[in-house]
Amino acid sequence: MADGRTHGRAAAILCLAAFAGVCAYLTYMDMTSVEAHVDPWYYGGPRKLKLGRRAILKGSWHALLQFRSICQQHDVPFMIVAGTLLGAWRDHELIPWDIDQDTMVFAEDVERLRALTGRYGPQRRFIFQSHDDNVPFRVIDSKSGGYVDVFAVNRSLVDSRGLVTVFSFAPFDSALLTPIGTITLRNEIFPAPNKVEEFLRTQYTTLAAVRLPSWVYNKRRLFETTVR
Repeated sequence: MADGRTHGRAAAILCLAAFAGVCAYLTYMDMTSVEAHVDPWYYGGPRKLKLGRRAILKGSWHALLQFRSICQQHDVPFMIVAGTLLGAWRDHELIPWDIDQDTMVFAEDVERLRALTGRYGPQRRFIFQSHDDNVPFRVIDSKSGGYVDVFAVNRSLVDSRGLVTVFSFAPFDSALLTPIGTITLRNEIFPAPNKVEEFLRTQYTTLAAVRLPSWVYNKRRLFETTVR
């Protein structure tokens, strides 16, 4: 009888330890995900982990609105892509766990945009700056560190199949992008690829809403894809 109780307590302790381990792992993954979506140029160190997802998501949303305003004022075509487009297509909302925003411009407009870099908005809150060779520009909300990545696509650079390749994107047919269409996101109208669903299906293994862990399901394809 005593042995049975001892084994029962040991099993309970093991279950609790396993549960605590899972919780710790999920917390770690959540924190590192938040850290990865805050621009260290403005908001570095452990403070950013205390800021929270909602504040960063709100900041990246306002940075997206600011980038749209810059493009509209200077007649620069752009479109939302990647997770931002996926959320808009699924339910016209941002994906809560994808807390940076993604846009794409055409390579021929990169130099025009470079001339527009600077600080914008109330109290010069938004920093529009050159970033790196893979992501030419980034728009940063200096209040939260949330940001918008601005990719550039050169439609004339194609692979042997005639598909366009862009950093972090699976190859796709440029005909899926233009003429640029529109899509609703949070009751705002944004430019979007001409064939939204077809474009998204070249980039994701599934378009379903999956959370734990989202990277298993909603990662971009690393293998060759065939565009419909």
